[in-house]
Amino acid sequence: APVLWPWNTARYGDWHETGGIVLAGPQNSRYEFDQPPAGTLWELKLAQPGQKYQHLYRGPDLKKPRFSPDDSMISFSAGNEIFIYDLTTHKNKKIDQGRVAAWSHDSQKILYLQETEDPQQKKIYDFNLNTQQKELVYPKPLKIADLYWDSQHQRICLFGNKNEIFIFNTEKEKITPIVYDKDQNKLLSFALELPVIRFNPPTETLYLGQKFSKGFRIYQLSLKTKRISFFKAKQLSFHDEKYNFRIKARSPLLINSNLLTLIWQNFDGGFHYEATYFAAEAGHELFHKQHPEHHHEHEEDHPEEH
Repeated sequence: APVLWPWNTARYGDWHETGGIVLAGPQNSRYEFDQPPAGTLWELKLAQPGQKYQHLYRGPDLKKPRFSPDDSMISFSAGNEIFIYDLTTHKNKKIDQGRVAAWSHDSQKILYLQETEDPQQKKIYDFNLNTQQKELVYPKPLKIADLYWDSQHQRICLFGNKNEIFIFNTEKEKITPIVYDKDQNKLLSFALELPVIRFNPPTETLYLGQKFSKGFRIYQLSLKTKRISFFKAKQLSFHDEKYNFRIKARSPLLINSNLLTLIWQNFDGGFHYEATYFAAEAGHELFHKQHPEHHHEHEEDHPEEH
């Protein structure tokens, strides 16, 4: 992982294994703890291994940067407009009006929310980067804060303004609410903190990192069974949830794509790296699925199998 230099006003971020870590936050340090007013100038910075921050873009109200799966581009919103920054040409392109965006698996399309006249009502479009054309995906107004696009299975995961989660099947045009296990939704809220989203394709599971005061929780959402639950205690080094007085409020929570490492920000602006037990096991199983020809030379590699 690249080294992250302290940045007291960082608010949003994303982590790509080869692309690095992108962060967004207000340029003025006076907004370290307070919510900046509309129109405040924000910065977009990129951290890559062995390098200091690269300043990519400055603009008003910059939110939710996300790497494309092939790490060649970064999407983000600024001033109620969706932009894509090309990391090869170092050029910034405006796509359309919108608040938050998600990528297709092949990095050829971008899905985004566009507000109607009512700021709480939004519609969903996709934009094809090859044809430069947009298409209406969901025509009915929705009260949602964020989304994830599982384009290979024609599914969109929609996160409401409170703790509602829906799965929209774009092929069948069917929307299904997610069922919570008992007491699982008490701290889950997307009104102030959008979730950190990671997807595990082999298991069709979304992992959601949710920040709250002095801590965070991680949920697992099965797109097959449409149920959400906490991680089990044996799966994470910090059990079901992480509490630490040093965890900074209004700061990024970063999870790498293979779920091996978490990064959270200290109250002094520095960043703390933490490994997970579950991710190591999941990564090991994923390796075997991708490399079925691989065989262990030592029985102790899999003692439970003997």
